[in-house]
Amino acid sequence: MGTNSFKMVLIKAHPDTGRFLSIDRLREPVLLGRGTTDSNRSIFPDSQSRAISALRSFSRSLQTHQVHDSRVIATSAVREAPNRAEFLARVRDEVGLQVDVLSGEEEARLIYLGVSQCLPVRDSAALVVDIGGGSTEFVVGNRGEVLFAASLKLGHVCLTEMFRREGRIADMRGHVNAVLKESALAERVRELGFDVAVGSSGTVRSIGKVVGGAAIGRRELGGVVEALCGEGGGAEGARQMGFPKRRAGTIVAGAVLLGEVFEALGVAEMRVSEYALGEGVVAEMLRKGRE
Repeated sequence: MGTNSFKMVLIKAHPDTGRFLSIDRLREPVLLGRGTTDSNRSIFPDSQSRAISALRSFSRSLQTHQVHDSRVIATSAVREAPNRAEFLARVRDEVGLQVDVLSGEEEARLIYLGVSQCLPVRDSAALVVDIGGGSTEFVVGNRGEVLFAASLKLGHVCLTEMFRREGRIADMRGHVNAVLKESALAERVRELGFDVAVGSSGTVRSIGKVVGGAAIGRRELGGVVEALCGEGGGAEGARQMGFPKRRAGTIVAGAVLLGEVFEALGVAEMRVSEYALGEGVVAEMLRKGRE
């Protein structure tokens, strides 16, 4: 249950090896964070109704596929909401689902675990960056072990909502850099070091498709950011560049954020992972099932 969209992955697993194959994926653009501000992160009634509708649809799909082992998780929009108890009670009473709200650090750890199922990063010191709608998770891992994990309140939906009226990219960049500096993230990442950088979010995957590669270089990203922020950019320009309609409204904020992360952390190139949080949750469920 993300800030921008709700996603469900159905998998078929080998009981002994823990390997799994995705057999179906569902996505609903719930926009749970719509209307929120930095000072008011409540989940509004319209957003709650969209969430309930999406979860009912997911629940019907679980029944159709006769799935009995499932886990429902929520990320930053629910984690930060002052009315989250009321919202989760609605989900439980109206849909019959129990929701686990992840801490930022736990979300980051599971993202790293998901990426590890997709790319051969276990034998390298890897920096993993996942830009969500309400937060961005950072992990440095090595040989399957998480050395450092952090979650910052920087997301493409929240940034879009915060700076929509001003429309000033410089203000957005200033805010992102202030949050990064206050977190001391760059110092910690430099201290640990990394051999490979990986992006696992929809923002990174979308930019990767536009530049046409399995990795995004700093120069390529700079070109994307410049085009999105320049004259003729914005949502309409994003669609013309090939970004999907559902992401066009927030990709400017996502690209600006990613560009600032590249600069702050000294990333020259970022590999694109098709797996992320959902696959990390699946891998953990399977591991616990074998213990």
